[in-house]
Amino acid sequence: MNLDELRDIAILMHKIMSIDIVQSLWIVYRKYGVEKIQSKRPINESDTKIWPKEVSSLMGQLKNDNIIDESSCLVFVNQCLQELYNKKENYRRELNVKTSRLSGYNRSIEYTIEKFVQQVLQSLHIEINEHIATVQYHYTDIIFQQTYFAQNPNANQIQLMKHICKLKYSQEMTKCEVKLLKEKISLHLISHRFEHESIIKLSWIKSIRESRTRQELYKQYKNVAEQARSNMMIAYMECAEGQKQQYQKHYDVAMKELHDIQKMHPSNQQLTETMWNLIQKR
Repeated sequence: MNLDELRDIAILMHKIMSIDIVQSLWIVYRKYGVEKIQSKRPINESDTKIWPKEVSSLMGQLKNDNIIDESSCLVFVNQCLQELYNKKENYRRELNVKTSRLSGYNRSIEYTIEKFVQQVLQSLHIEINEHIATVQYHYTDIIFQQTYFAQNPNANQIQLMKHICKLKYSQEMTKCEVKLLKEKISLHLISHRFEHESIIKLSWIKSIRESRTRQELYKQYKNVAEQARSNMMIAYMECAEGQKQQYQKHYDVAMKELHDIQKMHPSNQQLTETMWNLIQKR
């Protein structure tokens, strides 16, 4: 068993795990179109079938099909899931063949390679989870709007709803972006640990002959570089948190104004009790 053989095993594991992660998104696409998506908020209209725009967009690119309906979307998604499954099984069989032929290969080695590959794939996992959260949010938003329009709102009530929805979307997206940024920063710090080789290769450090002085300068340079990186990450987070708080404030102010409208304005400018309850739950 040599390094080349272990690298081949890691590559196959990477392909299998990558497909698992991507499959999770396509499974959500299918649920989004034909089933009820599990959400923190109850959705009464769970039998409504609404396919995500990503599915119809991909169909248009790959199939050049102008007729995109519920049936064709389901067929397309099932085909994509089947293709992913077939690829994964082929890689799995290839992996089993390779590992069965390796002398000394055991569960401990397999576990070590798996952990390494999982760490490499963290970025993809974060990206796919972001897509899934966005799909679920859009689904819930469409169901909300359908339920709201079923109350036969007038033009003013529609305008109020759209304004609140826009603010709510900005609020939720900035919350998601802050969470994503935290995960990416954490991942970056883990996967890009400060390497002394890049410093030690600098000509002005290498030119110092006295080892003690060279080591002392290296430590000082390393501390400055690490502090600069830390300050940059903090600045990123403060900027993102500030934007999140700003959108939260805009949403809270709009909801307060809407509440005042309910108490002070004429009935034709107010929301019905059902509309108000829907917006509060949104």
